[in-house]
Amino acid sequence: MNKVNKPATIKEIAKKLKISPSTVSRALNDHPSIGLVTTMRVKKNGRRIEL
Repeated sequence: MNKVNKPATIKEIAKKLKISPSTVSRALNDHPSIGLVTTMRVKKNGRRIEL
């Protein structure tokens, strides 16, 4: 999926978490319409796959 030193894309994170890319983007930008649990999942998994 990711090459070694290549950061994850929003689409890759979305696919892994089974959510839309726009939700990932909003979560990463702390948009108020995205729930805290979803935001935490996105940020945790983004770090895990080298975001």
